Amino acid sequence: MNSITQQFYMIPSFRAAILSALDTQPNKQESLLFQLQTLFTYLQVSEKKAYDTTPFCLAFKDFDGNPMNTALQMDVDEFFGILFDRLERLLKGTPTEVFFCSKKKKKHHKN
Repeated sequence: MNSITQQFYMIPSFRAAILSALDTQPNKQESLLFQLQTLFTYLQVSEKKAYDTTPFCLAFKDFDGNPMNTALQMDVDEFFGILFDRLERLLKGTPTEVFFCSKKKKKHHKN
């Protein structure tokens, strides 16, 4: 979780898109987008050496809707899949959606 989150943070356009996305969920403690925005903001502005990822882990739900169990090791592909699935759903219909499109729609032009 740590390494892939840091890699995403280091992509300036991705980071800017996440930070500028509008979070519409009323419960910020349960909002994965809000918790990711908080984490990215902390990385961007804090001079502290550590960040408590507990709120992010609690907002990150597995496929069954349970908070992440930090006592279990998760495969990076599984984490990536769940993270992008959740973010894609949250950001559908917004300008930020382009970062999560798995397939680009092709336009057919007549000459």
